[in-house]
Amino acid sequence: MTPPNLIQTEPLLFDKLLEPLDPVLQLLDQEPLSQAAGKLKFRLFVRILFFRLFAQIKSARDLITDLRSKPEAQSLGLPIIALSTFHDAFIRYPLAWFVRLQQHLAQTLPLLRLPEVAALGPLWCVDSSLWHIATPLSWLVTTGATGVRLHLAWALETWTPASFRLSYDRAPTTHERRILRSLLQAGVTYILDRGYLDLQLYLDCLASAAFFIVRERGNLCYRELSLIEPHLPAAYGFVGELRDAAIKLRRDTSGTIFRLVSFRIGDHQFKLLTNRWDLTTAQVILLYAWRWQIELIFRAWKHTLGALHWVNLSEAGIEMQFQILVMASLLWAFMHQSQLEETVPAGTNLPEAEVEASRPCKTITASLSRMFRVRWRWMRQHLRIACNCLARPASVFFKELARLRL
Repeated sequence: MTPPNLIQTEPLLFDKLLEPLDPVLQLLDQEPLSQAAGKLKFRLFVRILFFRLFAQIKSARDLITDLRSKPEAQSLGLPIIALSTFHDAFIRYPLAWFVRLQQHLAQTLPLLRLPEVAALGPLWCVDSSLWHIATPLSWLVTTGATGVRLHLAWALETWTPASFRLSYDRAPTTHERRILRSLLQAGVTYILDRGYLDLQLYLDCLASAAFFIVRERGNLCYRELSLIEPHLPAAYGFVGELRDAAIKLRRDTSGTIFRLVSFRIGDHQFKLLTNRWDLTTAQVILLYAWRWQIELIFRAWKHTLGALHWVNLSEAGIEMQFQILVMASLLWAFMHQSQLEETVPAGTNLPEAEVEASRPCKTITASLSRMFRVRWRWMRQHLRIACNCLARPASVFFKELARLRL
C-alpha cells in the first residue's frame, strides 16, 4: 500500500496532464480581466473546461452540479460557481487567450516524430466534419447552417492535430477548398479526399511550395506523357491494374505536369493525383490509405470524448470548446510519450506493445501501424481509466494501465 504522505506529494493526474499549460496560464492570470473576475479567474475557467471534457459531462447544468457535489472536483481545487458565472466567463475572456494556449502547446511540446515518417516531410490529412446544433441560434440561423463544421489538419508524423478552422454555412465543399488554401504551408504534403477536387487548388499548392495527394474521380481527363516504373512490396499483392504515370490535365492551360497513380482494389478503382515525385508508388498508395485515420479521429472526438455536447452555445464559446478539444489531444499525446520516455514509477511495467512503439521500425508501414495501434488504445481505452483517476496521483493511473495490460 502506498504511504499517505507519498500520495499527497505526488502530482495528481489532472495536474500533470495540464502542466505544459501552466507558464501561459500564470501569465494570463495576471491580466486585469482575470484579476477582476473574482472567484472564476482564467486559469480556473480553463481547468473547469478540461475537467468537463475528461469527465464527459454533457451539459452546463450537470457541470455546475458536479462542481458542487463531486469529491473529485473539490480535490482538484475547482470552485463552486453559479451557472450564470460560468456563462459570463465565455463573454469575459477573449478567444485570443485560448488561441495563445493552443499555439503555445503546438510550438513547445517536444512531440515524438517517427523517423521513417518524418523523413518524408510533414504529412497532414485534411478533412471536415459537421457538429450539429439542435437549438436555433440567432447568429447561426442567418447562415442557413444546421451546425458547425470543423476543418481539421491531422499530422501523421505525430498523430496530433496540426491546425483547424471552423465554418458555419451550408456549402461544405466550397468552403473546404477555401479553408485549405488558408492552411497551405511550404513543404507540407496534404492528403485529401474527393471533396477537394479543384485544379486551381492544385496550382495554389504548387505556388505555395506545398504538396498534395488527392483521390480523383474515375472520369478524369488527362494526357499521359510517360510511365514511371512502379515498385510494390509483395504485401501489396491485392493491388491490381497498377499504373504510375506523368500526365497533363486536359482542362489545365498552365502546362503543369502531375503524377497519377491508378490501381484497382476489388471492385474499386482509385486514381491518386500528386505532385510528389520523390515518393515510391507504394508510399503514395499507403499515405492515401492512412487518410482514413482522420475519419476515426472525428468519431473518437464525438463519441469517445463526448464532444458532441455543448456547455455554451455562443459563437466564441463554441470555438473555445474546440480549442479545448484540440489542446486535450496534444496533451494526451504528450502524456503518452512521457509515459514511454520518463522513468516509470516503481512497480509499474509498461505493456510490451507500448514499449515496441518507442523502438525504431524498419518501414514506414510498420511505423505508422504501431503508432496508430498504440495511440488508439491510449485514446479509447486508457481515457476510460483516466476519467476515474483525474484526482488521483499520476502513478496510480500508470499502475492501473500496467495491471490491466491494455
